[in-house]
Amino acid sequence: MINLKFKKEIFYVFIIASMIGCIIPSFQPIYNDNDLLFDNELVGSWVGARSIWTFEKGMDQSYNLTYKECDDPINNPSNYSSCTMAEFRVHLIKLDNDYYVDFLPINYTNTENLFLLFHVKALHSFAKITFNKENLDISFLDYIWTKNLLKEKPDLINHTVTSDGVILTASTSEIQQFLKINSSNKEAYTDPLSLQRSNRKEL
Repeated sequence: MINLKFKKEIFYVFIIASMIGCIIPSFQPIYNDNDLLFDNELVGSWVGARSIWTFEKGMDQSYNLTYKECDDPINNPSNYSSCTMAEFRVHLIKLDNDYYVDFLPINYTNTENLFLLFHVKALHSFAKITFNKENLDISFLDYIWTKNLLKEKPDLINHTVTSDGVILTASTSEIQQFLKINSSNKEAYTDPLSLQRSNRKEL
C-alpha cells in the first residue's frame, strides 16, 4: 500500500513538472559580467500556488534566492511547516526586449526540494521573466520542445545527451543567441509560473 508521504511526493512531482517541466541545464551561464543588471523591484517575497520565492540583494549585481516548496502558501499563509527550502544565486540580464534570470544552486542540504532536485549537478538553468511591483511571471525553456528540436537539428546549439537528459554545452554567447531567436516562440517556453508579491515578513 502506498503511504501518504510517498503519495504526497508523487503529487508534488506532478505539480512541479506541470509548472516548469524538466529544467534544461547548462554548463555555462547565460550572462557575461557586462550583461548584468540589478533591479530592486525583483527584491522581496513572491508567492505562488505551491512555492515562495524570496529574492535578496547578493554580492555585486546578483540576487540570493531562497526557494520554498509549500503545501498552500496562498490559502494557508500561517503554516509553513510543510516547506522544503533551497538556495540559489541568481543573475538578471536583458536580451533585446526580454528579461532572463540565471539560477545556480548554492546549497544542496535539502534533497527533498524538487526544484533543487532538477539541479542535481551544480549547473546553471535559466528562465524568461516579466515583473512589476505586484506580479512576477517565470517561464522556463520547455524541455520537451528543446529535446525534440535538438533531435531534429543536433548542430543547432552545442549540447550533450546523458541518462539525465539534455545538457547545454554551448558558450554564453551561443546560448544568448539561441534565446533571442526563440524569444517570441510560445512553444519554446513553459506556461508562466505566476507569483504575487507578498508583504509578510515571516516568509
